Amino acid sequence: MCAPRHQRCAPAATHAAAPDSAGPARASSTRTPTSLQGYGCSLCSSRRLALRVNDLATTDPLLVTEWHDYLNGSKRPELMFAGTDRYWWKCAFGHVQQQSVPNRRKSRGCTECKPEDRILNQN
Repeated sequence: MCAPRHQRCAPAATHAAAPDSAGPARASSTRTPTSLQGYGCSLCSSRRLALRVNDLATTDPLLVTEWHDYLNGSKRPELMFAGTDRYWWKCAFGHVQQQSVPNRRKSRGCTECKPEDRILNQN
């Protein structure tokens, strides 16, 4: 799903390739647009980074509050996707852990804290 500031992907019918004016299209020379292959647009599928649209700080603002600035070095959550690379996190109780973003989401925050104290469970 695209962010509100981004125009949603057009339906598959509007992405269809125009017929070749030179004659019928051959299977070997025609390319299926990625939007028809189930990938969606480059923003929706996180193949292209757009600030305040699909970066980690926008998609997971609560999770980013536990981002460890010092141990992550020059890596900034505003300039990356939520991939499977492992990053350093520091919870409100001072626990420091290295986890990937998907694992941090699945565990709802710091795994050393009680489940009810984890950042994503506090709503």
